[in-house]
Amino acid sequence: MTEILQIKMNNYRQYEGLNKIDLSTIGNKKINVIEGQNGAGKSNILNAVSLCFYNQETHQETTGEELETLPIISESILNELDPGEKASGYIEIHLGDDQPEYIFKREFSTFVTNSGYNDQKSDLTLQVQKGNQWEMSSNPQTILNEILPSQVKDYFMFDGEALTEFFEEGFKERVKSGIIDVSHIGILNDSIDHVKKVRDEIERKAGNLEGKAGKLKQELDEKKDNLEGLKSEKEDLKSTKQDIQTEINRIDRKLRGAKDEEVQKLIETRDNLEQDIDNLQKERKEYRKEISDVLITTGPAIYSLDALNYAETKLDELKQKGQLPPKIQDWFIDDLVNRGTCLCGRSIDSESDAEAHLLEMKESMTDVNTDNIEGKSEIPRIIRDGNDGAEKILQRRKRIRQKTNEIEEKDKRLTDINNQLKATNIPDDVDVAELARQQENLEEKKEKKIKEIGRKDAEISTTKDEVDSKRKELNRELKKEDRHQSIVNQVEFAYQSTTEMESIKTKILRQIRSETEKNMERYFNELIWKTDDYTITLENDYTIEVSGPGSDGNRIGSLSAGEKQVLALSFMAALSDISGFNAPVLIDTPLGRISSNPKKDIAQNLPDYLEGTQMTFLMTDEEYTEGVQSMMEHKVVNEYQLVYNNGTTEVISQ
Repeated sequence: MTEILQIKMNNYRQYEGLNKIDLSTIGNKKINVIEGQNGAGKSNILNAVSLCFYNQETHQETTGEELETLPIISESILNELDPGEKASGYIEIHLGDDQPEYIFKREFSTFVTNSGYNDQKSDLTLQVQKGNQWEMSSNPQTILNEILPSQVKDYFMFDGEALTEFFEEGFKERVKSGIIDVSHIGILNDSIDHVKKVRDEIERKAGNLEGKAGKLKQELDEKKDNLEGLKSEKEDLKSTKQDIQTEINRIDRKLRGAKDEEVQKLIETRDNLEQDIDNLQKERKEYRKEISDVLITTGPAIYSLDALNYAETKLDELKQKGQLPPKIQDWFIDDLVNRGTCLCGRSIDSESDAEAHLLEMKESMTDVNTDNIEGKSEIPRIIRDGNDGAEKILQRRKRIRQKTNEIEEKDKRLTDINNQLKATNIPDDVDVAELARQQENLEEKKEKKIKEIGRKDAEISTTKDEVDSKRKELNRELKKEDRHQSIVNQVEFAYQSTTEMESIKTKILRQIRSETEKNMERYFNELIWKTDDYTITLENDYTIEVSGPGSDGNRIGSLSAGEKQVLALSFMAALSDISGFNAPVLIDTPLGRISSNPKKDIAQNLPDYLEGTQMTFLMTDEEYTEGVQSMMEHKVVNEYQLVYNNGTTEVISQ
């Protein structure tokens, strides 16, 4: 397995002069730990590797300032230079198994100008070991792509603390992107695009058609142009939305990175309140649904309770008076009179008192609705159902009021927090008030773009159907003439080919999703500090659901910042496994958002995370506690301390 054996940084950022970091592993000791306080330069080690390999730095910001605004050469060196002069440096990375096999290197310079600094970077160079000699390679990028191509690098080198935001707004797109990145379907997508272009070219060459076929071809071209226009508009909207989200994330990082502890507490409280409000709103919505369900089944009984109770009382009164013989109907009395004999054997005739009494009874019975008599036994049951339903509704309404009160209370607290944030100015020229206002405006713009994208998707779907319909109509027309058969055959073959490749693509992505789901669940349950096992589901639409014992539905929204970080870490590990590349892993701040007690529990399992893979953890002293050290020491091979002083960082071996 390829490992990073050594990193050399010469005059890179705050690393003045030559700094060497040996990361060679021994046996099953595969973990390197580089410890340093925030601002000491941990993240810039990750940046150095990314810059050397891919000519871009992973972190876009550093404490207080955007990284891109800072010179690539150590400022302490540049301060000694005059305008027109330059300072140079390089990053060099040794890769191999037990011994170096590759030496990647990228050089850079910073020119001092009257207005500031100007950075220049060289192309990537590579030395390859051939026996006892080193030879310069003519294709360093090709060899690097065999080790760790740029499209999957983010699953091997990343900021652990930033992972807490991975499952926030828009995470489905991030999950989808990850699945596609590791699926290696790029060639298949290129093939599909190529066949589509060939198909379109064949149809274009058929442009000289006449009559009905020619008209249909013209209509098809118009609809295809319309479809491409809609797709282009959608991509523009998505790009704009992504730009907005990037800016939102940048502002949020600035807010979170503020040095003022009170501001940090306010932001954390705000986030917790927003999550609480969201959960309360979901609970309230569920109670309202339960009320609706009760009304559907027992609503008539509830609204008729007074009438039913009155009817039951009146029927009981009539029964007590003997006016409601339960099973005696007027036809029965008529039968007795006609027979002239009572059931007791007494004679009934026109002269007797018995006949008069029976006829009087019959007359009184006609005033009573026989349907009510027959239905009397159902009334108590309906009343019970109505009372039960009414009680359920009262309970649910009480809970709705409770949740509404809680929401209102938290809304007031949230408003107060936001007002405090807007009114607070923190050091280092970070205007929290302005940033908060900008973030709010951007969120509104993003929401509008999301709605526009939804509408555009509907238009695209409709237009696709129209294109397919028009194409089929054209093919039917072309088949009527033999001279067009060749065109029809070619177009149909192209369509069949793209359909088959799309089917293969779907199967590959389905398999990757399944493997990612399985591996993600395994890593999550290994790393999480809970004793219960969790089930993780990766849906077809790239939604991730987390469920566990005693929980109903998806818990992903209620996970703590630390739990979300572990979930994202598990997702990254799953993708690393599936990618097929045996590359080293570098994680900046792997335990950043994990509270003190769970840190030890995670650290106990962290050494086995991607077992057999070289891992380098860039940690703060708050992460690399004595408890964490004791859990990891059996797998740690190298430890370094970053000592920052007057703008310069020194790497010290422990």
